[in-house]
Amino acid sequence: MRSILLAIALATMPALAAAQSVDDGSSFAETEHEIRAVIADYFWGRQAGNPEQLGRAFNLDSGQFAYVRRTNEGDEVIAMSLADFAARADGPLSAPNTGRILSLDIVGDQMAFVKFELAGESRTFIDYFVLYRVDQRWMIQSKTSAMFQPTP
Repeated sequence: MRSILLAIALATMPALAAAQSVDDGSSFAETEHEIRAVIADYFWGRQAGNPEQLGRAFNLDSGQFAYVRRTNEGDEVIAMSLADFAARADGPLSAPNTGRILSLDIVGDQMAFVKFELAGESRTFIDYFVLYRVDQRWMIQSKTSAMFQPTP
């Protein structure tokens, strides 16, 4: 069921741009495909609670995750390494989510920005990812997230 939901979400997303050359001579479409594969590893690794799959998506050496925690005492920014975030994955989520890329901005052959929606029954997260291409491999360098309650 989960794979069907993601397949539907990915298949119904509008095309982001026509194929064009980037600095290293590869096509935009190939680069976009590689970045989408990294985001899929993040999504499915999170759904399954699989630290190894999350680790394939993340820069485990220096990547960072941050979000704002709001409490009655005030707001604070919570930050941790992506390695710690991946290590906290301890089994499948109790309820399936859907995920979709809302926007993708590729900068040459070395950096990309992805806006990603992760929607569940009771809440939705918007993640912003910064990806770097290092040694011919795209990886998430930073993830920042905000949660909101969708309006009916």
